[in-house]
Amino acid sequence: MMSLWHEVYTRVTSGFKMVRIETEVLRALESGQRIALVTLIDRQGSAPAPLGSKLAVFPGVRSLGTIGGGCLEAEAWQVAHGLLRTGGVARHSWRLTADQMAGSGMICGGRVEILAESFDAAWIPFFQALQGLVENRVKGLIVTRLPAAESTCDTTGKALWRMEGGHPRELLYGFPPNGYWEALPDRCPQGVEVSSGFLLGGSTADFLWEPLNPAPELFLFGAGHISQRIAALAAQADFRVSVIDDREAFANQERFPEADQVLVRDFETALEGLRLGPDSAIAILTRGHLHDSTVLEQAVRTGAGYIGMIGSPEKIAIIYRQLREKGIPPEALHRVHAPIGLAIGAQTIDEIALSIAAELVSWRRLGETAQTRCPQPVGGKKTRLGEAGSGMGKKGES
Repeated sequence: MMSLWHEVYTRVTSGFKMVRIETEVLRALESGQRIALVTLIDRQGSAPAPLGSKLAVFPGVRSLGTIGGGCLEAEAWQVAHGLLRTGGVARHSWRLTADQMAGSGMICGGRVEILAESFDAAWIPFFQALQGLVENRVKGLIVTRLPAAESTCDTTGKALWRMEGGHPRELLYGFPPNGYWEALPDRCPQGVEVSSGFLLGGSTADFLWEPLNPAPELFLFGAGHISQRIAALAAQADFRVSVIDDREAFANQERFPEADQVLVRDFETALEGLRLGPDSAIAILTRGHLHDSTVLEQAVRTGAGYIGMIGSPEKIAIIYRQLREKGIPPEALHRVHAPIGLAIGAQTIDEIALSIAAELVSWRRLGETAQTRCPQPVGGKKTRLGEAGSGMGKKGES
């Protein structure tokens, strides 16, 4: 089961900036609206949306997110709109036959279950705390006490915890606030921090556990045309995007409306002060060999989970030789995806950007598998899948 709180986006009119679901829900509550939130909590069979998928339903016809579309979503939308009128929480399931689902592209003979919750202004503190975790890139955990199956009730319990070391450490929000949640850490399932979320049955109630992991960060070094395309694709794939370049005319929010931050820095000190960890990705796409080498020398000294650099095999071999002469060990260079991008034969700017974004998603979802990368040989030529991905003989970005 996957918690998709901050993987669901909407586009708003101010510069097409991508806004996360908890932000939009909070805005609606602060404006006095009641909203309903539908979560896909269980399924048997196949479905086009992962467990934990969210659908936020607002007054009128506006909605945000999806739990898979088709007739399932239509049914859930009706349940949600009912809660907008009455308030409360509902838990429903549908057993769908092949005839019912024919042509919908969804489940054949499967069963799905949803949780629909209504929220009003009283829930503003919860969503403020949730947004704070997301913005500060702090791991969290949402635990919801579910109503009985196939039932509707006035309210149910919900808690939000700050996670540390795989365990709940600080209760940021708990309803009802009567000590009910204080004993929860002792019941926390092993491995909840790395789990994609799950439903836990208890002696008196079921609980929905939803780990909140920070969205991966992508640092694009170089603010050229390829970086523009990558920033847009990566934002839609739930990366927190930062763009760094030494040219203010290129590195600005107007050219990168989807980026979370745009920094103007000299490449010699471009990585100073950046928080780079296992969930951070570095893509080096500057306008020349010298800048690429300068950034790569700093990047391989960090704990970033992904490092990629654009360029032809010849360019990469030259840069690797220069860095080895500076004392960079070969094993540090083995971490680098170069030429950057999956080997799809990309040639145009859009195709190259797509190959790079695809490799970033592969790294995020699959990790460093043999399918996604191979160690760099001494010469620096990329060997996975037998050919270069997005180097395409380019000397660098514009």
